[in-house]
Parts: sequence; C-alpha cells; structure tokens
Amino acid sequence: MIPSPRAASRLPRATSRLPRAAYRAPLAALGVLAVVLFPDGALACPGCIAGTEENRVAFLVTTGLLSFLPLMMIGGVIYWLRKRARRLEEEAAHA
Repeated sequence: MIPSPRAASRLPRATSRLPRAAYRAPLAALGVLAVVLFPDGALACPGCIAGTEENRVAFLVTTGLLSFLPLMMIGGVIYWLRKRARRLEEEAAHA
C-alpha cells in the first residue's frame, strides 16, 4: 500500500548526522594512504611509460576513434531513420 502524500510527509526522513565536509578528510586520507602503501597501482600503463613513436601514434589514433565513435553512431541512426522514412513515404504513395 502506497501512503498518501500527507502521510508520506509525516514519515521520518533518513538524514545523515554528519555534514558532507566531515566525510572529505577521511576519504582524502584514505586515498593518500593507498597511494603511499601501494605505489605500483598508481603507475602508468606500459604503453605510456615506453614512450615510443609507435605507441604515441597508436594512442592518438585510438583517441580519435573513440572521440568520433559516438558521433558516427548518432549519424548512423539518423541515416537509418531518414532512409526508413523515405521508404515508408514511397510505400504510402504507391498504395
């Protein structure tokens, strides 16, 4: 059973007893502690460390591909919708 809006306003609200700022310091300390205790996890990938020309070109090509992929997908959907609309118009004209 769903309570009415008036009954819902009388329900106790789940509120935090600590302000948001009180969570920032422990989280920041935990992050610093993780980097100090586990520095290997903070190292860059082997492709970034090697720094060869081949890795740089591969990185740039991949970055370009992943940047334009959403635009190409949207363009493909628009192309498909226009093609479908034209086909439906032609079918309606011949019917």
